[in-house]
Amino acid sequence: MHRALAIPELLLSIVKEAVNQRSFFEWSTLVAFALTCRTFLEPALDVIWRKQNGLGHLVECLPRDLWTISPGEPLDILLLQEPTRPTVEQDWERFDFYARRVRELRCHPSKYLMHSSRITSERLFLWLHLSRSGHQLLPNLTILTWTSMSSLVYYGSAHLLFGRQLSVLSIGSTVPSTNSGAIAHALLRLPPRSPNIQELEVYFMEQGNFFQSTQPIIGDIFTSLQRLKCLSIHTNIPMLYDDFAKLTTLPQLLVLNLTNGSGPILVAGPSRQGRDAFPDVTFRTLETLHLSCDFMENCIDVLSVCRFPCLKRVCPVSNRISDAVTLGRALQLVHERCSHTSLEAVQVYVGDWSSIRTSEAITIADIKPLCKFHHLRSFTIITEMCIVLDDRAVEELATSWPQLEDLHLSSLAPYPWPTPTATTLAGVAHFARYCPLLTTLEIDVNTASGTDVSTHAKPGDGYCNRSLLNIRFGQSPALGDPAQIAAFVFAIFPTLEHVNEDSNRRDESWVPVQDAFKALHMAAQGQRNASP
Repeated sequence: MHRALAIPELLLSIVKEAVNQRSFFEWSTLVAFALTCRTFLEPALDVIWRKQNGLGHLVECLPRDLWTISPGEPLDILLLQEPTRPTVEQDWERFDFYARRVRELRCHPSKYLMHSSRITSERLFLWLHLSRSGHQLLPNLTILTWTSMSSLVYYGSAHLLFGRQLSVLSIGSTVPSTNSGAIAHALLRLPPRSPNIQELEVYFMEQGNFFQSTQPIIGDIFTSLQRLKCLSIHTNIPMLYDDFAKLTTLPQLLVLNLTNGSGPILVAGPSRQGRDAFPDVTFRTLETLHLSCDFMENCIDVLSVCRFPCLKRVCPVSNRISDAVTLGRALQLVHERCSHTSLEAVQVYVGDWSSIRTSEAITIADIKPLCKFHHLRSFTIITEMCIVLDDRAVEELATSWPQLEDLHLSSLAPYPWPTPTATTLAGVAHFARYCPLLTTLEIDVNTASGTDVSTHAKPGDGYCNRSLLNIRFGQSPALGDPAQIAAFVFAIFPTLEHVNEDSNRRDESWVPVQDAFKALHMAAQGQRNASP
């Protein structure tokens, strides 16, 4: 055998690559590796056992007289065999042989997950730990997902799997329940047991009216995790401002995700009243901020009290229909609170995606505050409001964002619009001239305007973008000569591959344009292939 196969890291890379070329769940390939020879046995087993959907497979490595199976729906449940007997070291040899290989665990398997195990009852789970007091069940566990929509999950016992190697934790009930106290109790054990946590996702979804309580967690739990880089909190109850302010002390926090689907993200609390209830705080290291609420006003509450000198990406989301004034206020706060040299991506989602029509319209006045971010690479607005921009406004956006790579101005308002767009193909050509890095563009356009799209015209004054691969014209119908529209688009975006494909609501009027564009594309490809 070649000496290179004596290097463990190389063997593991070979095994992973062989599986990745097919599918991560191609276990027959891994079993074949394990049975080939002793050299491949260890790395193959490491990959097979690396990710587990439940503890069932490990439990079934114990002697059969220690556990029993109870039929359940959707999966069978493993129960502790009664009466129990004391275990000896030999009982655990096979269990430990595989347990040390587990790096990622999902606590509650689902029948929809690949290679799920049987569900482990709470009593059996506790017995696994109590039988060997002080022994770490999964000593090399780095990723733990302790979330579920099922009542069978025992959140109060999650801390028994916390260990020194744990770096990623997701915990909590994803549906309203009465488990918040148990979740908070488990989190109190996190700092001493797993001080190296880097990513933490918490779900606090309580039953009842959210105004009756605040989050049952203390800011000190988070601030004691000094290596925390990513924090996500999903809840239906608000957070005390004082606890929120403590998050600014985390020295390595890069990503903050706050979601509240029932009310405000922040409340002042009894210790803060009046004008000084929400003084400004500064997140000095934060690079990504995601806010998701029922109303855009709730996102504004957070933006208005924070400063972000290093923020690169901001994403405010409101699940209810808003208005242009409120959206404009949110974008103005982004302008005021974020560094004009650091911010690279702004993504805004507004609406509940229903068929409700609105007469509200977003104009250049609402978007203009973002024109100061000359390093912007990605900008997205998805809304039920109309987005009404004329060609001059489009030119202002294009000249302001020379490094733009992705632009999505997506209105879900069904055609005909209450307020028609004023963007023409001539306006779209400004992106070809001023945004050479643009690869994806989505914008509504009026092709029935007075823009000259004939073969005698010089689209975009001769400028073209050779990076764009995909352009979508949203709800816009294709009005006019399809061949001329296709020729105009092809002239300014010669490397384009898709025109108005995969749009939100595909309009059949674009089919002739797509056919004409494909003909031009194939003709150009033929000419390039024929060139010496």
